[in-house]
Amino acid sequence: MASRKQRKSHSALPTSTTSPNPIPSTSKYQTVPREEVPQLYGEIQQAGAERQKWIEDPKDTTCTIKPSTLSISKLKKQGWTFKTNIISTPLEIEPEFAKQGIPKFKKYRDVELSKSELSKSGGHEKWCYNSYYIILGEGIIYAKDIKRTDGPPFSEIATALYTARSPIESLKHVYFDNVVNADTKRFVSKRLYTAQNGLAWSPYRPIMVWKYGTAEYQGLLGTRLGKAVVYMVLGAFPRGTHYISKVVTFTGPAYGYALHLRFDIEPFPVGWGRLV
Repeated sequence: MASRKQRKSHSALPTSTTSPNPIPSTSKYQTVPREEVPQLYGEIQQAGAERQKWIEDPKDTTCTIKPSTLSISKLKKQGWTFKTNIISTPLEIEPEFAKQGIPKFKKYRDVELSKSELSKSGGHEKWCYNSYYIILGEGIIYAKDIKRTDGPPFSEIATALYTARSPIESLKHVYFDNVVNADTKRFVSKRLYTAQNGLAWSPYRPIMVWKYGTAEYQGLLGTRLGKAVVYMVLGAFPRGTHYISKVVTFTGPAYGYALHLRFDIEPFPVGWGRLV
């Protein structure tokens, strides 16, 4: 068991940031020393550490994620239904946006796309329903609700919707509203907000900023929703150019036990994990 001091690898300050410290993998990469990350969360952290390495090293051949080619036109040809509205900042995310300095009266695209069809497999028929409810604005992807049976992964859907109006390089934040994914919520509530980390899972829990390259950060990348954002970064940006700089966990204004996530995406600073 790691000591309490070892486990304090996160920050409670909403504005906390940290510089990346990637793993150099070949002689073509700048040698960057890094402290060994304590192994505190088992397999889920190991999975996240591997995904972190995929983002850091474009030459890592164990990564099988290809550039995303999905587009709005392809989705329409496949029979997807789109419902789009222009809205002001939703009340449930207004406090969080205010902390980021995002104007209160900015306009957003409120997009719901869905598809229902009869699928045949192994001599059986079943109805497959997929829907994605996402709010989009400059620099922001805000996932409200995802129901996926056999549709494209969220990472490709979100990238297609965002790049229809904005260059992918402008993307800064990916949010998940009121997380219900069992894998992700269980890790945050049962493994992160614990007495060992000086925290408790309560309606009054603090906003937490989980720093790049820490055990907690890697654990979050190992969750289902962390995986979705990693795959988005790998598929949307040229490999080795952008990374997830930190992950933020916070409550919603209406229900204290609700879990909201924010993944911050930034370009790698010059010389970090890049070919030299």
